[in-house]
Amino acid sequence: ADFEHLQTYTWGSASVVGVMMCYIMGTTSSEALHYAATMGLAMQMTNFLRDVGEDWQRGRVYLPQDELREYGVSEAQIAQGVVDERWIALMQFQIDRCRRLYAQAERGINLLPREAQFPVLLGGRLYARILNAIERNGYDVFRYRARTTYAEKVAIAASTYYEWRRTL
Repeated sequence: ADFEHLQTYTWGSASVVGVMMCYIMGTTSSEALHYAATMGLAMQMTNFLRDVGEDWQRGRVYLPQDELREYGVSEAQIAQGVVDERWIALMQFQIDRCRRLYAQAERGINLLPREAQFPVLLGGRLYARILNAIERNGYDVFRYRARTTYAEKVAIAASTYYEWRRTL
């Protein structure tokens, strides 16, 4: 129905995974758990945006209904794969929210054990880069699968590692 309901859904599908990982790593402060859940939410939302077309074919829509109405996007439009100014505006809003979630989640990286920080940071950044691919594809998640290239992955890994090492 709305983003709050979607967050409840993602708690069971992704956010809780981040929380469980914290327990496995021995990091159980409420602050760390909050950031981990936020990273899970950001990653799950990215997945939802990338897979709108595929999910529709499976009879699912993981976008808040109130936001679809606000932007004037109908389920019929999703079914037809129509990419127009309304769809683009909705996707820009969703992508911006995802980027804010990733930025929030990154604030908790330093709460993780040192040996876990780089892989978690890199995983989040690699997954967030899917949002760039959605934009590159003109927000057409119906005909194109948003992917990052091998070169992008290597460049992100290198720049993220360099940035992370500077914080030692």
